Formats: sequence, C-alpha cells, structure tokens
Amino acid sequence: MRALVILAFVTLTFAPALAADPADPGTIAWNNKIAMHSPNIDGVFVVQDDGTIRHVQSGMICPATFANVKLWHLETFPSPRGKGMDVSCDYGRNGPNNRFVSKLTLFATIAPDGTTLDGAFAAYRSEVIRANPGIQSEGPLPLPPKVTLPGEWKSESFLERRDDRAFTSELIVALRGQWMFEVRATYDGSRGDPMVTEQSSPSDATNAQDDRSMAATAFAATVNTLPK
Repeated sequence: MRALVILAFVTLTFAPALAADPADPGTIAWNNKIAMHSPNIDGVFVVQDDGTIRHVQSGMICPATFANVKLWHLETFPSPRGKGMDVSCDYGRNGPNNRFVSKLTLFATIAPDGTTLDGAFAAYRSEVIRANPGIQSEGPLPLPPKVTLPGEWKSESFLERRDDRAFTSELIVALRGQWMFEVRATYDGSRGDPMVTEQSSPSDATNAQDDRSMAATAFAATVNTLPK
C-alpha cells in the first residue's frame, strides 16, 4: 500500500459524519428526483417535506443526506411477505473520472418467524463474504471515539482488494421488532489509511474521515425510527 502523506489541515479524529441540512432545497429536489425515477416504490417510500425518506411498511426514516454521501437509489426487493417488506436506501459518492469512492446502504427487511439477532447477522455476513471473494475479516467494527450505538447490535469490518485498490466494508445489524435492520458501508482505503495525499483537497480529507464513521452514524440516526 502506498505511503500516507498527511496534510497540515488534516486532523485524523473520527467526528461523526453528520447529515447535511435536511431542509436544503437542493437536497429535497434531488431526493424527489431519485424517488421519481425509482421503479416500483409507490406505496413503499415517501420523500417527506424535510427531504428525509420514510419507508411506509416499517416506519424507518432514511436521512435526507449525509455530509460525505448523497442519495443514489431507493430499492425494493422481491419478498414472499409482499411488496415493501425488503427495501433499501442507498447513498454514495464518486471521485474524479466518476470513480467509485464511497457507498452506504440502509436495509429494512421483515424478519422470518423465529429470527434472532445472531441468525440475522450470520445471514448478512454470509452475503458480504459471498459477494466479495477474498475479503478478509478484521473483527468487530471499532466505533469512533465518544460514539455509542443504541440497543443490541452486531458488527464486523472487512478489508478487500479490487484492481490493486484497498477497500473497507463495514456491517452493522440489529433486530427491531419484526424488522431486520442492516447498515452496509464500503469506502476507499483501509480504516488506518484515509487515502489523503498532497494532492487532496480539504473536502477530500474531510470526506475520507466521514467515510470511516458513516456506518455508525447512519445506524445511530436511523435504527430508533424502526418499531421495537
């Protein structure tokens, strides 16, 4: 891995990637545009006046945006329990030349009868490993300083390489009433290498730090909107 060059303006602490102002007209317009062009979400997702996105079936509220990623997709997946019972809010950011840098996805899925937190986490963990051959576990996700997450949850962090680039993937899972809640984040570089170089701008450095706290931030911002 290439050497890290820290710029003078970078402070490598993990401040939460707080959501941008949800009342920003540009964010609201963007989210409405995404909803308008998302297939099969009638009766499933509603963009609210503040730009947040409400999942009708569970009550989950997806944030309007985050400081480092914006809404990319609203998706519904086939479910034997019916429409709207397996969904996601998907956020992301591309870099120069439209190169993928960071992605965050929030999933709400109705749980099969008898589901436990351990069982839900094992299933989602298997999905991550199956979709990313060669991925390496780095153990439970280390939380940013002074960040605590509500309720019961399980997590894991992974490191992988794609086309000679390192990526980190992070997974947090909770069981809320009848709903399984999953946060999945993937970003450029390892947790210890925020990919900051002499050519990076101040916003690049801030986004890189926010990438490393976005899974925990998204979980904390969303999990309590699901019914217990």
